[in-house]
Amino acid sequence: MRLSAILLTFLMGIDLWAQSVNLQAGTATGVHPGQVFDLPIVVNTDLTGLDVRSFQLSVTKPSTCTFQNVIVDPGDLLHGVGTPVANATTTVLIAWAGTAPLSGSGTLLRLRFQANSTGSTNIQFTPAGSNLFNEGSPTLSFTNGSVSVTPGPVITVNPASAVLIPGEALTLTASGGTAPYLYSSTDPAVGTVSGGSWTAVAQGLGKAQAEDAISNTGTNSGWYDVRTFDLDIGSATGYTTQELRVPLTMKDPSGTGFYAGDIRVDGHTALQFTGLDVAGYLLDGMNLQTNTSGASVYLSFADAMPRSPMGTDTLGWLRYEKPDPGAGNYTLSIGGALFDETHNVRAATGSLSFQNLPAIGITPGTGSVQAGLTLLFATTGAVVPPVAWSVSDPTVGSIDAAGLFTALDNGTVQISLIDAIGNTASTGTIHVWDALLKVEDVQAPVGGDVWVPVTLGPSVNNEDVRAFSIDVGFDATRLAFVAWESIGTLSDGWLAATSTSAGTLSVVAASADPFQPGGVIGYAHFEVLPAFTSGTTTVTLLSSLFNEGDPVVLHDHGVLTVSNGGCASPGCTNPYACNYDPDAVCDDGSCAFSGPDCIAALALRVMLEGPYVTGSGLMDDDLRATLLLPSGEPYTALSYSYTGTGGGVSADPGAFAASGSDAIVDWVVVELRDAALPATVVHSRPALLQRDGDVVDLDGVSTLDLSAHTGDHHIAVRHRNHLGCMTADPVHIATGPIMVDLTSPTTTTYGTGARKDLGGTMVLWAGDVTFDGLIKYVGAGNDRDPILAEIGGTVPTAISSGYKGTDVNLDGVIKYAGPSNDRDIILTNIGGSVPTSVKVQQLP
Repeated sequence: MRLSAILLTFLMGIDLWAQSVNLQAGTATGVHPGQVFDLPIVVNTDLTGLDVRSFQLSVTKPSTCTFQNVIVDPGDLLHGVGTPVANATTTVLIAWAGTAPLSGSGTLLRLRFQANSTGSTNIQFTPAGSNLFNEGSPTLSFTNGSVSVTPGPVITVNPASAVLIPGEALTLTASGGTAPYLYSSTDPAVGTVSGGSWTAVAQGLGKAQAEDAISNTGTNSGWYDVRTFDLDIGSATGYTTQELRVPLTMKDPSGTGFYAGDIRVDGHTALQFTGLDVAGYLLDGMNLQTNTSGASVYLSFADAMPRSPMGTDTLGWLRYEKPDPGAGNYTLSIGGALFDETHNVRAATGSLSFQNLPAIGITPGTGSVQAGLTLLFATTGAVVPPVAWSVSDPTVGSIDAAGLFTALDNGTVQISLIDAIGNTASTGTIHVWDALLKVEDVQAPVGGDVWVPVTLGPSVNNEDVRAFSIDVGFDATRLAFVAWESIGTLSDGWLAATSTSAGTLSVVAASADPFQPGGVIGYAHFEVLPAFTSGTTTVTLLSSLFNEGDPVVLHDHGVLTVSNGGCASPGCTNPYACNYDPDAVCDDGSCAFSGPDCIAALALRVMLEGPYVTGSGLMDDDLRATLLLPSGEPYTALSYSYTGTGGGVSADPGAFAASGSDAIVDWVVVELRDAALPATVVHSRPALLQRDGDVVDLDGVSTLDLSAHTGDHHIAVRHRNHLGCMTADPVHIATGPIMVDLTSPTTTTYGTGARKDLGGTMVLWAGDVTFDGLIKYVGAGNDRDPILAEIGGTVPTAISSGYKGTDVNLDGVIKYAGPSNDRDIILTNIGGSVPTSVKVQQLP
């Protein structure tokens, strides 16, 4: 029994000793170039009791990989019993020996490789005889493995490229791999990485690298280009007539500074470089040279003392003009820049935008004015102040800064202006004449004779007249020329010759004894033909010449009216006195006119916005009621120059006594202006304005007698703190009543928006406190500030009283704030929302 047990044990031992051990090489897939991975060598047979105390292995090295070393991890069969030695050529040779036998099955060890390139390799134990446990026992069998290296993911790092200056940072992002990513800098001297941020350090080229969770790496595709300085060109916009300036600025975040530099600025061939302004800027005091070539400007500068920008600093200002007047937009760029032959710049472009000049003009565009008088010119369009005015011939006239032209002598001129941006405008021809040559309006009885006066108005230059010739046109079917009469005229005693032909009278006269303009030069004596029983006919000035052309005269025609009415002139030996001047004294006494038809009576109506009560049809008469209304006309004190009589007159006693609708509201000025040249005031006079809008004479009740000023005239009305207005068309003034209602919307007025519509009643615009023809809320010469000054200038709620231009609503109280103040109406009348707007009086 014992013998059989021993034999069984022996036989079993032989069987265990003869057992084969299987070794298996691991399989690695999903490996990408650059990755490090471990390939396990596995014992699939339990080594317990096999007394394995040593081994040597020869394993194929993948051709796509580099062997690094043998790794033994916790749980591996070799863990705690020693690490084998290994080396590798085309195979990996591993050897181990220990004092204690190995036991169990599982991973024996791990071979660590780094994948280099793509491809697949079978992992074999080769040659087989080089793989031994102990020195050959137990025997081994093998299971091959494999390594497959495939292309890894493309790790993309953004931003792909950038140009930076020191201190600026980029926020990095990565994609294409397995998050999370770890970032690093390829050149820390150029830029450093902290977390997900790459910060520029110093000039150079750098990259950022991202490594994903499974060791795949990638960098940005371009470069992070770090430059020492920022160099920028500014932008400017202007008009084609202007020189534009743009700054050349530098930023030096590292405080590097510079001693010298070269910059090329590229522009456009349409631009002309005019200079570089450096006074007070970084380049001031440096040895500076500027050159141009084509569209480029080259700047070179150097100095023994360094320049250190403070934050962002200006090197200087580049100046450009555009010789071609057309508009255009142009880019300015840094074509190249280097400081101290080392430091690069990050450049930014600028631009120049040249715009076409806005359309501007001058009004009136043409016209005429008598020497000694003025004509106000105004700008139209988008004029940029200040404006410089000029005249083409200073001997003919002068013009001031406000555009007021003063005619000095006869001739022609053009008025021109240039504004702040170089925009220009000119008028057409402005004619300056010395005196008005006029055929006066007269009346004649049916079948009688009439002496038609020809007058030469006064001339500021008082030229001596020694000879003249005139041609007068008349209707030969109605009038027959009798004689040229000069008795009692300026040409009394002169030699004169006349001729007539087909309705034209020619007169030539001369004398060694001259006269000066200002009176009747003669009478055209006509017979009224029997067929001309009523109506009017025009006596026309066709041509004239005084001396050899000096003085220059303006022609004004006359109207001859024939009727069976009154206007007889009994006993007068000078028929002109009866036909021309109802107040003239005849040789034998006053010329007596009979009948109301002999008076030219102007029935004129106008309303002032300030005192007007909407819906009532009346104005308030607070100035009269509070005894503030002056008895003398106020306009002479306001520097208004009357044409003819009018200055210094006073209202008749009792003129202010009336109350009700005929109560006097204030003084106004009535002007008669030339029919053809409405800028020329022929006659002006003060008048009184009633509450119902009637303009009356100085007695407070009578219509205005214009018998001495018959003919066609524009009628204008002016007030001391309202904008004046004028009829658009001439009004024919003759004997009898003449109605002009400026309160009616159907009465057309000169210009645009000359009156304000208050519920269907047209009124004059209130608010011209300074009596300069403008309503202004802000700016030089505005109408608001005088109101504040009138009440003291500091307390806006203060009030004052009196007959003042600052009393816009004519209630006798000057108020800057509060109910019924005099300021709000000014803002309302210029539009209410844009305080810089200006309301302009519509008078030529």
